[in-house]
Amino acid sequence: MNQTIKDILSRRSIRRFKPEPLPRDLLAEIITAGEFAPTALNTQSLHFSVILNQDIIADISAVNKKIIGGDDGNPLKKLAQMDNFCNFYHAPAVIIISSDDIPYGVADAANAAENICIAAQSLGIGSCYIASFLPAFASPEAPRLKDRIMLPENKIVRFAVALGYIDGETPSAPPRRENNITVID
Repeated sequence: MNQTIKDILSRRSIRRFKPEPLPRDLLAEIITAGEFAPTALNTQSLHFSVILNQDIIADISAVNKKIIGGDDGNPLKKLAQMDNFCNFYHAPAVIIISSDDIPYGVADAANAAENICIAAQSLGIGSCYIASFLPAFASPEAPRLKDRIMLPENKIVRFAVALGYIDGETPSAPPRRENNITVID
């Protein structure tokens, strides 16, 4: 089997990371993979905020903890109420992916996030594709958080990827759903 396919099939969402920082050269390779993700009409409107500062990561999580911890309709409410809650699973690196406010900005950011996850897998680095932090960037705290991640004014936060060395065993893949492929000849 092709190595790229092996990396895609073996990648899992990692939610326990070792605290050790990632080498800058590996981060650069991973970010380059995100930059080379396809964008609709080749707009290349994405921006990558690479956060290594644990205070900023904790600040975003703390804002989000207040929001979702008080939201009875949020499925993450119980998790957010835990003392050690962190949207980014205490990863040593977080890449927040933003785009212009364009029709395909969300899809473009999703493509970049997936490229980042697959690149990380190929380098032996764990990843978790995250959207649960987004309420913090829609809250009254958003301007302050955007300043902290040095987000350009015209960008909208879309997704994040937490990155780090895996602490523990890689989870096994859940079974795939059946009857979800139709081949039309």
